[in-house]
Amino acid sequence: MAGFMILHNNIAINIFQMVVHGAELLTIHNVQQETYVETFIYNAQLGGQSSLVWIGLHYQFEDWGWSDGTALGYTDWILGEPSTAGDCAAIQTGNNNNNGDGWKVADCNKVLPYVCYHNALSF
Repeated sequence: MAGFMILHNNIAINIFQMVVHGAELLTIHNVQQETYVETFIYNAQLGGQSSLVWIGLHYQFEDWGWSDGTALGYTDWILGEPSTAGDCAAIQTGNNNNNGDGWKVADCNKVLPYVCYHNALSF
């Protein structure tokens, strides 16, 4: 079981803080996880306007991969993506977007909220 949190900041500012606490940027490996995450983000934004939210997908060494090193076996790119707009990916959710829900490429320096997860501790 994992715990999720949504944070609002430049992704680079809090990466170190996340790693210190054992958290990772969100990875999505199947449609069930994506549906859960989209609902989580939508509810966290109180059903508001569509927004991009960073996930842990980035372009490196001429291929897309997850920041935690897990394999990329599932994708949900929005029509026209992945583009050359940047080297990081964000998930788009909400009811006010023209392209539907899915993943979109963005410049890694863009300030967006992001989702991270932390595996539950076993005692």
